Amino acid sequence: MKFCMDFDDTSFIGLVNAEKYKSFVDENWELDSLLQHFSNEMQKGNILVFQMTDEGIEHS
Repeated sequence: MKFCMDFDDTSFIGLVNAEKYKSFVDENWELDSLLQHFSNEMQKGNILVFQMTDEGIEHS
């Protein structure tokens, strides 16, 4: 079986503990604040996030 994921220039994949993960970031979020939120939630063990590419806004 072959599994292929087409992804954009800024793509993430994650596993979430839906019972503990704080999902709301901010109405006017920016990438830096989203990455900080992911980091905070990963330290709590609520989410595991992987960046799928090394291209896009965060690497410009």
